Amino acid sequence: MEYIKRIVCSGVPIRRPTQLARVVINILGISICSDGAKLEFDRRDSHTVTIGEACDELSETLETCICTMLVGEKCEMELRGVEYLQTTKGIHVLRKAAEQSLVLYTLHLVTLDCGPDIWELDTSTKLQLAQRFKELGSARYKEELFSPAAVLYAKGLRYVISIVPADRELEVVRGVRSAILLNLSACQVKLGCYDAVVKNCSKVLQMDPNNVKALYRRGLARTVINDLELASEDLRKAQRLSPNDSSIREQIVVLNSKVHAKNVELSVSLKRMFQ
Repeated sequence: MEYIKRIVCSGVPIRRPTQLARVVINILGISICSDGAKLEFDRRDSHTVTIGEACDELSETLETCICTMLVGEKCEMELRGVEYLQTTKGIHVLRKAAEQSLVLYTLHLVTLDCGPDIWELDTSTKLQLAQRFKELGSARYKEELFSPAAVLYAKGLRYVISIVPADRELEVVRGVRSAILLNLSACQVKLGCYDAVVKNCSKVLQMDPNNVKALYRRGLARTVINDLELASEDLRKAQRLSPNDSSIREQIVVLNSKVHAKNVELSVSLKRMFQ
């Protein structure tokens, strides 16, 4: 989501917010222009935000804008092509609208508590943060908000892949990394990002060659993208490891149907060649 920022009052030129920084941001007002009508909300909402925890497009855009601000700064953030509406549950959300529609926030960065850079964190802290984002992602997944969930899982993964574990930590780190990659691949299946599913499940299988979930999801993704021979290898292995899993059996039926259809198509093509 693109935005235009206009500084209303300059801040103190010291530091700007970075990943994991905790900031207090005031929303001083919102103006909404849609279909020629203008609405103004005089608000004084105060929010404590941890940079990096955004899990939807609007929050990501607000975070991006906040990271350009200095303490004490007031600015306007203009979003075009969106409109502001209230859901049946009383929650205010943004949705895409005509290009002439816009929402204008007035923001004030009150305080800034900069967190450490990722390279300054120890292994235990990185694992805690990875687990925190995993839990946030799982909460969104249960709400069927698959894209925000994927964003949160990816943020958790960032902390895990930055760890250079000692021998005694290797198993724990691999376990957390595998769990996040599997959850991320589940979101990508829902979102239809099948190449990414293959990539992430392959990473899991490098650490754990007999991981049934990774074999199943990679086999499913390979079936969709018509990599049928490799899909068969994944799904047959998954079935050997978990013979009572109905999801695997059902996916093998789908695979066999696609293989049959491909063979029929090939047979027809060959007959035409030799007629």
